[in-house]
Amino acid sequence: MILARLLLSNFKNFGEKPVRFAPGINVLQGPNGSGKTTILEGIEFAFYASVAGKTGLEPLIKVGEAVSSVELTFESSEVERPHEYRVVRQLAKGESGASSTQTQLFKDDVEVSSKKAAIDEALLDLLGISHSSYGNSCYIRQGEIRALLEAGKDREREIDRMLGLGVFEDAWRDLRRVQSGLERDVSSANEDLIKAEAEMDNLSSISKDLTQRMEEKVRLEVEVKTAREKLGDLTTLETPAGPAGDLIRLERARSTQSQKIIGMEDQLSQLEDRIEGINDRLLEMESEMLRRRNRIDSLGDERQSLIARIDKVDDESKRAEESSRDMEAEVHRLEAMLEVQNDFISSFSRMEVRGEAKCPLCGSELTKDHARETRRSLNGKVRDLQERIDRKATDIRRLEKVSNSSSSRRDRLRSQLSEVEKELSEAEAENTGLQVSRDEIDADTASLLTRKRELEEELGQEKDVLAEIEKQLSETPGEMGIDEQMADSRAEYLANKRILSRLEEEIPQLMEKLAEQQAKKTQLRDARERHGSLNKKLEQVRDIRWAFNNIGPYARQKLFISVAERARDLFSRIYSTGPISEISLTQDYDVQAVTPSGVKLDSKQMSIGERVMAGLALRIALAQVWQGKTSSDEEKVGAPGFLILDEPTEYLDESNVRTLARTIAGLKALGQIIIVTHDQGLMEEIGKKSEINRIVLTRPRKKG
Repeated sequence: MILARLLLSNFKNFGEKPVRFAPGINVLQGPNGSGKTTILEGIEFAFYASVAGKTGLEPLIKVGEAVSSVELTFESSEVERPHEYRVVRQLAKGESGASSTQTQLFKDDVEVSSKKAAIDEALLDLLGISHSSYGNSCYIRQGEIRALLEAGKDREREIDRMLGLGVFEDAWRDLRRVQSGLERDVSSANEDLIKAEAEMDNLSSISKDLTQRMEEKVRLEVEVKTAREKLGDLTTLETPAGPAGDLIRLERARSTQSQKIIGMEDQLSQLEDRIEGINDRLLEMESEMLRRRNRIDSLGDERQSLIARIDKVDDESKRAEESSRDMEAEVHRLEAMLEVQNDFISSFSRMEVRGEAKCPLCGSELTKDHARETRRSLNGKVRDLQERIDRKATDIRRLEKVSNSSSSRRDRLRSQLSEVEKELSEAEAENTGLQVSRDEIDADTASLLTRKRELEEELGQEKDVLAEIEKQLSETPGEMGIDEQMADSRAEYLANKRILSRLEEEIPQLMEKLAEQQAKKTQLRDARERHGSLNKKLEQVRDIRWAFNNIGPYARQKLFISVAERARDLFSRIYSTGPISEISLTQDYDVQAVTPSGVKLDSKQMSIGERVMAGLALRIALAQVWQGKTSSDEEKVGAPGFLILDEPTEYLDESNVRTLARTIAGLKALGQIIIVTHDQGLMEEIGKKSEINRIVLTRPRKKG
């Protein structure tokens, strides 16, 4: 990949800045503050839609401007037929900061896509490197060469980062958190499993209990029926006179009253169940009404927020339209001035043809030199006016885009507002309906409570009657015989009736528990499956962590051999003359030098220039190895398609600068090198050895 052209518009300190790159060596030269770093950030932003180390996008937009754009053209490196690609990214300031508003990708001047996600993915495929890897393979930053050898014990970790090996340690560390989470989940699942198994043990006898109670219920129903028939036979007998008859009559009255009380108690129990069910429903309705009220409040807040955002967009659009009108007026004024200048040029040309001796503008003698200077001045004014008109036209188009963008945002926000207002209206209507239903239920509850109180009073009265009958019964003497038989039968009947009533309550409860047991069986099965699944995942994560923990050292050793060979070869070319014959690397990537006499030196014994040369060789070797290059074949050796060296002459003396210049000029395997420097000597030395593309920047003048 070779970079071709870069166009920055309102990007950081540039208004409109075109830059042309060429294959081979490009030198980006200028004093501090001239925008060299801005151009590098423009390249990075074009590829990745962000700049490393920058928080947010707003700092990338020129102060006082609302919209910024970057356009980068580059050539692919396909063997059969290279293609020209052009990526355009536009960003604009908004209410919550700056954001990307438009992204386009062209291939051979044909638009490929305008969707940011698809373009980002396509650029990653073309570059072959992620944003985090960009600085490791394409961009050698200022001070990085020297710092690499001075990093001490942190050097190995830094180089691992450059080679991408840090990802193994990061993955191992991140997976530890995943493993801990899974271990907690497995522990929780195990507790759930134990709990579910215990619940199943508690419910295991339900089926047996239900069968026994059903059988007992059938038996008692037969006995109750038999007792009722026997009581009926006894009551049909002629009631004798005297105390025995009184006793029989009282027994009959007590039986009748007891049945009446049992019936009333059943009614009261049913009434209480209804009231309890209604109260449960009221609680659910109150919870639902509270949830809907919160939703209504949330929708109301969202509605007010949308209205405020629409008002803000309207203000932005209005300001853009006003600025556009002002600029159009300025364009008309400049066009009028341009027309006047063109008339001056035409008039001056006619006077030259007629051979007039006096300059029509200043009245001095019209010599050839004066005429040439006057024409140059007039043409310069025309060019200046035309450039100002073009800039204003660009600004007008930009403002039109802002206005159109504001209009689209306004329409989108209004659509959202309409949806929110519709949803708010529906929520309020539903809440009103719930309130009406709640009022009706409250009325029903009040009626049921009144009936309950009345029934409780009636039940109390009937119990008083029964108590009076039993009192009379206890005071009435009787004889053994029919009254005694009736009393025994009645006692047996009432006892069985009570047991039967209890069974009729227990059996539905047991049936509910039986249904619950079936649900618990499902929960137990799910708990076992979840426990097994989590255990399996935990084992997989442990295996993966083990792999990441072991693959890092293996990959490091393999890459170390390639880096060491490549660095030694590059240093030999960089440092062809001097007291060092070759360099080697220790396992922690420290440099060791060997003199022609065989004396070994560590990096601290080397001069600053020698350390920088060794660091440059090591840094380029790291970039090449990162891209999968080999050192076995010179034609295959190469760094990424383009390599950026940011201020590589730091701490180098004049002699070492010349050596570095010769080295850069001799790196033929690199398709394109972009050197950022303010070192005039480096540029001159490179120019002696190789053809270079000079890109000279000047520090912008301060206004006023």
